[in-house]
Amino acid sequence: GEIKLGVSAPLTGLLATIGQSQVNGVLLAVEEANKAGGVIVGGTRATIRTIVEDDENRTDSCAAVFKKLAQMDRVLAIIGSAGSTCTLAGGPVAEAAGVPTISPWATNPRVTEGRRFVFRACYLDPFQSGVAASYAYHELGARTAACIFGVADDANVSMAEAFRDMFQRLGGKIVCYEGFREEDKDFTPILAKMRVAKPDVVYSTGAYMNTALIVRQARDLGIGSVFMGGDGWDSPKLIEIAGARALEGSIFTNHYCTDIATPEAEAFVAKYEAKYRSMPDACAALSYDCARLIIHAIEKAGKLDRNAVRDALAATEG
Repeated sequence: GEIKLGVSAPLTGLLATIGQSQVNGVLLAVEEANKAGGVIVGGTRATIRTIVEDDENRTDSCAAVFKKLAQMDRVLAIIGSAGSTCTLAGGPVAEAAGVPTISPWATNPRVTEGRRFVFRACYLDPFQSGVAASYAYHELGARTAACIFGVADDANVSMAEAFRDMFQRLGGKIVCYEGFREEDKDFTPILAKMRVAKPDVVYSTGAYMNTALIVRQARDLGIGSVFMGGDGWDSPKLIEIAGARALEGSIFTNHYCTDIATPEAEAFVAKYEAKYRSMPDACAALSYDCARLIIHAIEKAGKLDRNAVRDALAATEG
């Protein structure tokens, strides 16, 4: 009468707010399903129990969390991790254990390559970075761009590469292309190069904490370029750390926005806000979708079997 659903989320570290949003989205969907009577499996109803673990946004921790959830807790499926690098570390564990896994937010193309049991609910990095490069070139009229990215995160690297390639394909010029470490706090050496290069736009793909410091320090140096980025910017902490003035005019791509005017989106926002007293970010929405996708797959499979749920997930469309 119980279905165990694992959640691997970065509840501490650079993506802590993203990890909390992930958990919030999953718990909201599970609560709704249980209140409605549970999940129908082969004609009988079962309730869902979530087992949440903090993977710390570290590859070693994530692999250990996946192993615990799959082998010790024997969950039917795993939602996680949020980031690409951690999900890449957990993927081999999921494959070896044969446990269906779906990430809400892992955008690097390699996450699902060669994997039968690893899925995602988000778009890919080449898509969002291509949109950003096209917008910069066609809508902003940018002809020169700089890229600054976190070298330790696979998504950040692939986003920078995709932006660079698309911007150059359109006819633009990359005048500065620099990586940084996750633990860096002083970005002035890199930004000094950008001040000399004077790019029309700066594409920054780091997590919100890094990005906030980069933009704030860039403004202090007198860099007036338009800053652009990706879904890693999606946190209230971005404005809190950088300051609204420094970020004014900046642009980032995202999976979701709270003012999407569809009945489903509006209902989700209302339920989330009532439960958590805050507005959902993109990872919350995607994680809510992940849980609902798994519930749908379990009902479609008709039995509590990992392989059957995996096949049902793979066959899900729309």
